[in-house]
Amino acid sequence: MAHSDSRDFNVGTFVWSGFDYLGESRGWPQTSKARGTVGDVAGFTKESAWWLRSWWLSNISASDAGRPVLPAAMANAALEPQGAPAAATTVRIIDAWTAPKQGGAPNRTIHVYSDAPVVKLYLNGAAVGSAAVDFFGHAEFSVAYAAGALVAKAIGAGGATLATHTTGTVGAAASVRLTLDAPSPLTGTGSALVADGADTAMLRAEILDGTGALVTSAADAFSEITFAVTSGGGRLMATHSGDPAEQERGASVNAYHGLVRAFVRSSEVRAGPAARRALLAAVTPTAGHHTRIFTGEQLGAVDPIVVTATVAGLPPATLSIPVTADEAQLPVHVAHAACESC
Repeated sequence: MAHSDSRDFNVGTFVWSGFDYLGESRGWPQTSKARGTVGDVAGFTKESAWWLRSWWLSNISASDAGRPVLPAAMANAALEPQGAPAAATTVRIIDAWTAPKQGGAPNRTIHVYSDAPVVKLYLNGAAVGSAAVDFFGHAEFSVAYAAGALVAKAIGAGGATLATHTTGTVGAAASVRLTLDAPSPLTGTGSALVADGADTAMLRAEILDGTGALVTSAADAFSEITFAVTSGGGRLMATHSGDPAEQERGASVNAYHGLVRAFVRSSEVRAGPAARRALLAAVTPTAGHHTRIFTGEQLGAVDPIVVTATVAGLPPATLSIPVTADEAQLPVHVAHAACESC
């Protein structure tokens, strides 16, 4: 990026690509191209996304016409929907705080992405050091490993702390958390799944330790998670972990760095005018097999879709997906309304 965007005669940089994608893999068993800069093939945030955020969002003035336009809910949210509201300054420790491999160097190299001029690093409250952040660069530290909390602070020109990020030693897997990335106001995708037979929810399953921290180590995080729709008008369509070597899977998939994605599609058509639903029922020979089309004016209440995620040895997690017949909640309409209000 520095080779292109630091030159006045260049208008910018073309990034290939935003997300990992199926095909063009480096060879079996990989099935996807792991060149995404924002997300993996399952849509989970990659490390490089924080670098892009620091220089292409936080580093751009709110009055700059080139700053990306975001709905208010998204502008105040971290990249990961479960994260705390993000400050104007970005600071992110990229590496997991785990012990060095046996027989390896005693120190860990820690990378921190930030748009602040200086980053200070602390381990269990003790200062490790500070590092200047060059334009389009990052902060880097060599740290002797000790179990505990690692904290990065973004320091402004006057010495004030602008933002902090904390990571730490993770314990054994203790629970599964199931949350909704879409539909969600935090991702600009509405507040409910639309019962149109096509709208699809993106669920996130996380394996957590006893403190609620994500278990990213291979020893604990490569656990098989099984999904099931237990009630409501929904159908499990696919699962993926983001692993470039992940194969086509059904209801069960191994977690990758503690994460698994599940896609649940609406299996009922209640949205839209009655005449359109009646026509759809007439021309759809498979209606009733995988999708139930409601005709007439009186549709009744729209029940939520309930999904359960289970891992052997851990308590199951359950999520209720809100469902509506209001087509205004479709992501395309939500995005249009958000842009009109910008």
